[in-house]
Amino acid sequence: MSILNDLVSQTEDKVLRDRIKLEVNRLTKQKKFGLVFEENLPETTPRYDVPIKKGFLLAKRHGAITDFYLCTNVDGDKIMCVDKKMSKADLRKFSGVSPNTMTKLRRYEPVMLNVLDKICKTLGVNYVGIVDYIADEEGSDKS
Repeated sequence: MSILNDLVSQTEDKVLRDRIKLEVNRLTKQKKFGLVFEENLPETTPRYDVPIKKGFLLAKRHGAITDFYLCTNVDGDKIMCVDKKMSKADLRKFSGVSPNTMTKLRRYEPVMLNVLDKICKTLGVNYVGIVDYIADEEGSDKS
């Protein structure tokens, strides 16, 4: 960045220099510059100019780009998000699943598909993201 600022300061035309400074400042707010040795490059790119909508995965502007939050509601300038690593109690609250149904899930008891739909919508995933198939033991008859 310092090389870029040095080149901008060498521009003789004041109008052009001010315009380039403005664009450089805008770019530095949208993108991290420099070498990163401690972490892998993310598969996501911050887009600060995109309006936030329900269902979007978000990250804090000054936080790690790997810590995601799910936007569950947008009301004017207020945005409700849930942490993708949320607790079971928070998942129950945000998805609208009853405590009894959550108990069934913890005990691996059958639940209705609409319960799984609510959880999928809350987490922004499909069934594959929340369900594992475990076959019954051989010889057991649970019909």
